[in-house]
Amino acid sequence: VMKDMMQALQHQRETMAAMEEKLKEKDSEKAALETEQLNTLDQHVLAKKLHEEECLELQDTADYLQTRLQDAENLIEALSSELDNLRFSLPSVVALHLSSSYDSVVLDPEIKGEVEREVIQKV
Repeated sequence: VMKDMMQALQHQRETMAAMEEKLKEKDSEKAALETEQLNTLDQHVLAKKLHEEECLELQDTADYLQTRLQDAENLIEALSSELDNLRFSLPSVVALHLSSSYDSVVLDPEIKGEVEREVIQKV
């Protein structure tokens, strides 16, 4: 009887040891899975942070380009206005110049006026 009890006790110890080993394996697997999940989460957080930084950089670039575009549009508008001013004043300047040049050559005021009108029309 004592021998049977000792064998049962031994068997129970072996079973307990096997269960403890399985429990350790399960704990180890759980820890590995948790570590893997944390690493994956860290990677996602890092990727999201990088994406946000890239978005901010792109927004800064877009803002800069928008400012430069507005500057260019303002410059085009100013140059266009200046060109219009030159278009309106150029015939008068040319006529005045030609008038003073013709003063010494053309003495007849009628011919001089006709030449000025032709120049103004052409310009």
